Amino acid sequence: MIDYWLGNFSDEQIAAYDELHILSFNPKVGEEFNEVQNNYAPEIPATACRYIYQRPNYPYANRESEALETLAEYDAVAALIMARRSTNEDERINWYLRAAAISEKSGPIMALFYWFYNAITVIKPIEKKMVTHPAVDMMTKRIALEIILHKWVIRAQISIIE
Repeated sequence: MIDYWLGNFSDEQIAAYDELHILSFNPKVGEEFNEVQNNYAPEIPATACRYIYQRPNYPYANRESEALETLAEYDAVAALIMARRSTNEDERINWYLRAAAISEKSGPIMALFYWFYNAITVIKPIEKKMVTHPAVDMMTKRIALEIILHKWVIRAQISIIE
């Protein structure tokens, strides 16, 4: 994964990113900050940052999900967009895995780790206090996804050797 907010990437880093991901690298050109409602602590003001990219974030951006769903059966970009739009965790995982399988790239699984399963603890409000808990469900899903990714990498290495 490339953290866009770090800026300045070499041509080699961008090429490596593009080799793993469905959508090619899209450089960040700016940021926009807005005040938002803090759902965890409403009395504390919060600011959200939206990154501005050189190109629109992805194709099909204006298509309705119903139209994309049919297309996503065979189109990796559409499957990736369905994954990003999904609010149901199981559906989201299925769409990311489909995008990876169609594209034969591991980037969608890496993105799933990065955005949804990189924490080993979660913070939850209990009796008006924020308390840290182990994220057992997240860890279990991440382990399963890592097994899939590991097998994928081994398969790719074997095909390179052959």
